[in-house]
Amino acid sequence: MNGTIYLVLLNWSTDDSDGIETFLYADRKAAYKKYQDLIADAKNPDISPLGQVFDKNGEPSDGYELDFNECEREEAELYWHLVERSNYNRHYFVDLKRTGLQ
Repeated sequence: MNGTIYLVLLNWSTDDSDGIETFLYADRKAAYKKYQDLIADAKNPDISPLGQVFDKNGEPSDGYELDFNECEREEAELYWHLVERSNYNRHYFVDLKRTGLQ
């Protein structure tokens, strides 16, 4: 065991519901796939309550802010955060974090 684990964290909220889901992986490739799958789900209006805010090019509509880090370096932590500017309670955050076991 190399002592490294990868955490994929989904933190979402709407006006009437919210949730936090965590996924742990020993393999970065598997963690990255889950990270990408969660982002794809966010853009799907049939799955995500915020999915309808994306246009046909995958860009968020006016009134929404998307911030992300898609660094290629293996050790980099990644994030993809969508927030409604006028209502922070409407958000969908996906993070990929790397940590070592002591």
